[in-house]
Amino acid sequence: MMPRLQFRWSHVQQSLFYGLFLLAGEVCFYPIVRLGKMAPAPLRWLFAFEWTTDPRLGLGHMNEAPFWALFGQASLWMIPVYGSTAAVVHAAYLALRSRTSRLVRFFVYAAGIGALEYAWGWILYWLTGYAIWLYVDAWALGRFTSLAILPLWGITGVLLEPLIVSVERHFPTGTA
Repeated sequence: MMPRLQFRWSHVQQSLFYGLFLLAGEVCFYPIVRLGKMAPAPLRWLFAFEWTTDPRLGLGHMNEAPFWALFGQASLWMIPVYGSTAAVVHAAYLALRSRTSRLVRFFVYAAGIGALEYAWGWILYWLTGYAIWLYVDAWALGRFTSLAILPLWGITGVLLEPLIVSVERHFPTGTA
């Protein structure tokens, strides 16, 4: 009988998968945010942040598209941003899953994703000379993240957990 070959992903392959998956998620996120801003309170409060792109990019009119067009946008720079951020969430989940509650992980994800968003915003600004994204709400922290979006980042981390379990089951890195 032939031995079963098991493919092990490298961390780079795993990050690339997450980056591409979440890039598609960002395109979907734009109409979701527009819908969320129309929802009744308290659901609407999850969407209290205001973010845009560098005005020099000429992309600030996205919200003027008809909602039913379900228009979204993303920069290819988001592949390494999302890939590395999801890799950190992945590692945090594996380290915390048996020792902490989902609520604790929610706060860990919110803080971690917010910190990475802030760091990546500055890194991309230094690399490109553009603010690929920036926050303009009253809760904005240094242009590249906002306290107002942290609850959504916590929810995103928790929603990624089943995907992480599936990735570990089907394409492990061998580090779990």
